Amino acid sequence: RQLSMPTFPGCLGNNAAGDRQYTMGRMSFGVLKPSDMVVSIQDVNNPVYAPLFRKSALSPGALVPFIDGKEVRLPEGRIKTLVREDPTKVRVYTFLVSFTIEDDRYCNRPIEGFMENRGYTLPDPDHTQRMLVWFTGGRFWPRYRRDVRAWCTAFGVGNSASVLGEWRSWLYRASTLESIYEDEEFDPSEEKHGSDPAAEGSELEPEGPVFAYETKKPMPGYFDILYLDDDLRITRGNRGTVVANVRESKIRHDS
Repeated sequence: RQLSMPTFPGCLGNNAAGDRQYTMGRMSFGVLKPSDMVVSIQDVNNPVYAPLFRKSALSPGALVPFIDGKEVRLPEGRIKTLVREDPTKVRVYTFLVSFTIEDDRYCNRPIEGFMENRGYTLPDPDHTQRMLVWFTGGRFWPRYRRDVRAWCTAFGVGNSASVLGEWRSWLYRASTLESIYEDEEFDPSEEKHGSDPAAEGSELEPEGPVFAYETKKPMPGYFDILYLDDDLRITRGNRGTVVANVRESKIRHDS
């Protein structure tokens, strides 16, 4: 979990609670619209874990990393070469961001949501404290089921009877996006786990209206490890962003 306040480039300032504000375009690598929608960040988690490794259908005999049943997309150049040499060093490097839409141009009240920016990382053999990283897209969803329709309206879709129909209509019109599609497991007619979508405290499970997006091509970068022990990691990204993360088990134990 990220301890330090996010210092990503493009900050618009702070809201009344002190949360940093950004545009939706900045949050999604310029893919999602409305790109000028103002959102605030409440919490950031940074899960790191190993993907699956399987034989590639494109390169017979080659072992490649897989995630969600698909071969991991690689940026051309040095990262692709290093992954081909030893794919077992690749780790999934994801930012799970808790955010709130705070823009009365698009919604008449704040709407909470989650965004998962999916990335991958592996060691840079030429720099002992450096990790290469690349991002390929992500997914986003409203936190509460009661906000699904307001969420759709905020992202510029009509107020039709079918939520799925709304998203299809929006996706059809959003020709400026690089690539955006509905999560295959989303079924708006099915209520998961017996929850009531209108219940005041009904939090959304990821099986609900989760929508994914992809960047046109993987976006590479790197981060340097400034400090690392069993519980704390401090890094500086290639754009100068310094981030301090603490292991979740340490937070639960101390609390």
